[in-house]
Amino acid sequence: MKLSGLGCQWIMLFVLMLLGSAALAQSGTIKGRVTTSDDQPAPYVTITAVGSSRNVITDEAGFYTLTKVPAGDYELEASFVGYETLKKI
Repeated sequence: MKLSGLGCQWIMLFVLMLLGSAALAQSGTIKGRVTTSDDQPAPYVTITAVGSSRNVITDEAGFYTLTKVPAGDYELEASFVGYETLKKI
């Protein structure tokens, strides 16, 4: 059976949708909390997954959630104006 025209376009669309779904499934979420040396919440700290384009700012309680992070191992970097940047694996 030979496919042509509209039938072939629908199959290509279906294949592209499957590939897109597979790509989305290969990402994850990183959650955590940043605190000060005296265990107080650290609000508004920038958290970056080094080697990716993903970053987020902590909320008032110091919590953060990085979403859509590609699968892999990352070093996290915490930075805040006036403080030394900290990196953790």
